[in-house]
Amino acid sequence: MAPEDCTGCRLCVMSCPGKSKTDPRHRAINMADKLEWRDKEKPAYAFFLTLPEADRGLRMNVKTCQLFDPLFEYSGCCVGCGETQYIKL
Repeated sequence: MAPEDCTGCRLCVMSCPGKSKTDPRHRAINMADKLEWRDKEKPAYAFFLTLPEADRGLRMNVKTCQLFDPLFEYSGCCVGCGETQYIKL
């Protein structure tokens, strides 16, 4: 997610299935102060945007198809739905 696009709604944190085995309150995605992290994450996000798109000529299997940008986009699906990921496969 772009550092500037976070609205602070916590939906991504609440729907994240990844949890620490030792501390269930600690997840794979955790909320932090936006102002503190925004400037630190801008260079990382800018680098991410410069990465080349995966070559669609690669041998197609489940692992390599995850590298491609989706040809379908469901921006209105519910948080945690997985509909976008299913159509990608």
